[in-house]
Amino acid sequence: NMQEGERKSNGTLGVIGVGTIAKATILGISETSFFDNIVVSPRGAQNVKDLLTRLGSTSPGSKANYLIPAKTNQEVVDKADWVMLAVLPKQAEEVLKALTFTKSHKVLTLVATVPSKSILDLIAPCETLCRAVPLPAVAERSCVTIVSPKGEDFTGQVSDMFDLLGGSVVARDDDECAILQATTCLMGPFYRMQQECMSWLKDKGINQKIGSKYLAGMFLGIARDSQTYYCAQQQLATSESYINIRRLTTT
Repeated sequence: NMQEGERKSNGTLGVIGVGTIAKATILGISETSFFDNIVVSPRGAQNVKDLLTRLGSTSPGSKANYLIPAKTNQEVVDKADWVMLAVLPKQAEEVLKALTFTKSHKVLTLVATVPSKSILDLIAPCETLCRAVPLPAVAERSCVTIVSPKGEDFTGQVSDMFDLLGGSVVARDDDECAILQATTCLMGPFYRMQQECMSWLKDKGINQKIGSKYLAGMFLGIARDSQTYYCAQQQLATSESYINIRRLTTT
């Protein structure tokens, strides 16, 4: 892969629907030179306002006129080379039916549950589509993003972009993407586990700031370790490990 400094800009990114994930993705992309600028839709007005505050500042390294608010979704499409669709699944058909795409557009969908075939039918004559599943940590360029389908030139380009934002894995098709995406349901239990651990530490008299710092670092270390040493996952996820935790937490 080319290094960041060797990459050519991909023109303008248009974003339709600026929710939590789209906002995080924009923040991550803004730290790269992958696009010249980003045009955003009126949807998600508060997030757009927050982004303008962060990206439109005069701090060192800021990019003047990098984020451009559009008045309509069609204006986003008309000004963009790539279009990132990030609306809710129930909104996708209504939003896309009202828009006119060209064959030269490249569309990146973040919309879960709506099949790629359905999206392609709605964006015709555009035939270039890729699916991606970024997570909130993409804002810090520290998460791995699922992209699909495998074997398409545009998927390779999207994968290159997300490699700059923490990494990517390429799924064969919508079905394989959905299987991988299903594992993201573990985010809720993971955050709850951290919350319960912090509550236990506080009950034992540990300062919240110290406890939070330690727990965050510990879980990050475990995650990094598991990437390299898969066998460690099998060895440590044993009944004996669970017994040791029970012994500790019941004292």
